[in-house]
Amino acid sequence: MTETIDWFTWTTKVALYIGFFVGVGGAFFVNWIGGRSAFASQVAASAMLLGLLAAPFSGGAQGLQVLMPGGLPALIALAAGLLSLNLKGYPGKGLSSLALIAVGVVLAAKNHASAAHPLWLIGPAVFLHGTGVAFWAGSLVPLATALAEWRADDTASTLHRFSQVAPFALLPLIAAGMLLALIRLQTLNALWLTTYGQVLLVKMALIAIVFALAVINRFGLTERAQLGDAAARRLLRRSIFAETALLLIILGIAAALRQLSAG
Repeated sequence: MTETIDWFTWTTKVALYIGFFVGVGGAFFVNWIGGRSAFASQVAASAMLLGLLAAPFSGGAQGLQVLMPGGLPALIALAAGLLSLNLKGYPGKGLSSLALIAVGVVLAAKNHASAAHPLWLIGPAVFLHGTGVAFWAGSLVPLATALAEWRADDTASTLHRFSQVAPFALLPLIAAGMLLALIRLQTLNALWLTTYGQVLLVKMALIAIVFALAVINRFGLTERAQLGDAAARRLLRRSIFAETALLLIILGIAAALRQLSAG
């Protein structure tokens, strides 16, 4: 296990993650859940364009392999996500679903290529974890924008749909993440004896804060916001901004962990 970070590779990998999670996740969210607005679409599109720029370099010296057949799902995910933002109804839903699935396939394939074992368990776990993160990360900008613009019926419906669907995305995300951490670490003391484990502890602490915010949002603020409570809307937006900031930090840590687990 390597204990050093290649900062160029780290930077391009973070950019690719932003394209996958904020961009593709955002396109999926606005097509299926709601919160479509000019600003939310622009943020998702910009994230996916950033991902397209970073994709050829995200593997460092081996980065150009993304342009080969094995890397086509990355390009498909980002291109399909971009196109879906210009479509509505079933075409937009279909393309955004294809993009989200392709993100899961790319992430699972990269972990398969790193020779992690057991391969039959790693692949599905990474797929569930990656698509769950994309759904969660992609929801933040559309939700915050919808709360800021507040179109009573539309925004309330978006909040309701998200609150109903979120557990089905977040629970597999958590379970898969815990499973992957156990497989990577192998022993409990690796949490504090290895650089990978120490960085993972920081990531886990940040994720715990994010999920605490999510619980407060779901059970303390969402219903009040749906009913038109302006104070609840403001608090919910601030909480989402905090989640977004934490998300960017977590993506940076995830990119570092990806390098620390290689080799």
